[in-house]
Amino acid sequence: MLRMIHQRVIAVFKIKKKMALEVINTNIRLEKEILAPYSHLMQMKGKQIRVKICRAFNFWLQVREDKERYIVDTVAMLHNGSLLMDDIQDNSTIRRGIPAAHCVYGVPLTINASSHIYFLVIKRILKLGVAELLAPYAYLLQIKTKQIRMKIALAFNHWLQVPEDMERYIVNTIYMVHTGSLLIDDIQDNSTFRRGIPAAHCVYGVSLTVNTCQHANMLIFSRVMKLGPEATQLYCDGLLELFRGQGVEIYWRDNHVCPTEEEYKTMLKQKTGHMFVLGLRLMQLFSDNKTDYSNFALLLGMYFQLRDDYCNLMQQEALEEWPADVTEKNDFVYCDDLTEGKFTLPIIHAQKYPEGEEIMNILRQRTQDNELKKHCVSLLEKAGSLQYTRDMLQDLDRTLRAEVVRLGGNPAMEAVLDELMTWKHF
Repeated sequence: MLRMIHQRVIAVFKIKKKMALEVINTNIRLEKEILAPYSHLMQMKGKQIRVKICRAFNFWLQVREDKERYIVDTVAMLHNGSLLMDDIQDNSTIRRGIPAAHCVYGVPLTINASSHIYFLVIKRILKLGVAELLAPYAYLLQIKTKQIRMKIALAFNHWLQVPEDMERYIVNTIYMVHTGSLLIDDIQDNSTFRRGIPAAHCVYGVSLTVNTCQHANMLIFSRVMKLGPEATQLYCDGLLELFRGQGVEIYWRDNHVCPTEEEYKTMLKQKTGHMFVLGLRLMQLFSDNKTDYSNFALLLGMYFQLRDDYCNLMQQEALEEWPADVTEKNDFVYCDDLTEGKFTLPIIHAQKYPEGEEIMNILRQRTQDNELKKHCVSLLEKAGSLQYTRDMLQDLDRTLRAEVVRLGGNPAMEAVLDELMTWKHF
């Protein structure tokens, strides 16, 4: 009896997985059928004199080649879409030497195809402005990082075995969430540099950068909705945890309230751990493996963010967001967590020792003086706070590796943990 139930559960999961994969491709297949009258017309090319006229105008205008091609193709779509309707209105039976589309596919479908094309044209025209609207996002992407977050998501798939197309779709979606969040983070933190270049809002302004972040969020939400209602709920839950973690960290900073170590660890899990959980659970929707890896993901998130906070003070070139091809230090971003006034584990730990008061006074100043920041780091070392952080990082690494073994082994995850150990090379 139990075996039959187990087999039925597996069968349900397989059906669900198949249906979900089909959701993403359904619109493409439907659009192909809906646009059959348009495709029928396009099989016979005209002399394309309208296209030649558009290109001739560009002799004067000198529009960039990719933009010219995009606009010319859009105008051609508009013209060809109008021909479908023209032939119905004119009772024409032949177009370009073949039967008119409505004679083959019927008047209703041909009218619908023409209307569909008009809206596709509108979408293409609207996109002519999207590049500019998303410029801060594209600007941030120009510098490649170590992409450890992406490697973590891919490593989870060693266990989950999600099909490659779905894996890529989800991993790219989560990476979009992370990249979009950095735009707003830099504004909230008053950061002037990101990935070794000026922060996006310093180049494009705060208003456009905030709008770009919101724009990206809606594009991401649209991608997640295509995965189904359960995925959408997971996305909302994950983002709420992220906002809670980010919010409490900002509250501590702006009100100069030093959290307890446990409060700090909880914040790390919310801010970073739940993003790992989100990617994991989205992929798990399309996997037969329903093992609960969430505790591992939360612990990994805590380790990841604690490591990042430590490297900000001690080894900035090991930061995940540091450009992958840059190995030297940058004085402009030296210990910028101190400039931000951010409470990290070394700061929290130091409050138990005599150096704590001086460290808090330096933190309160939001200093940009590198010599003063170096002095603060020396105080943290003297208080034993940096060693305490190193010990915790080492313990977390051991715990995570033991968990990987307990969960059945994962060479990809072990490789990620090896890469994260670069904090020890200082």
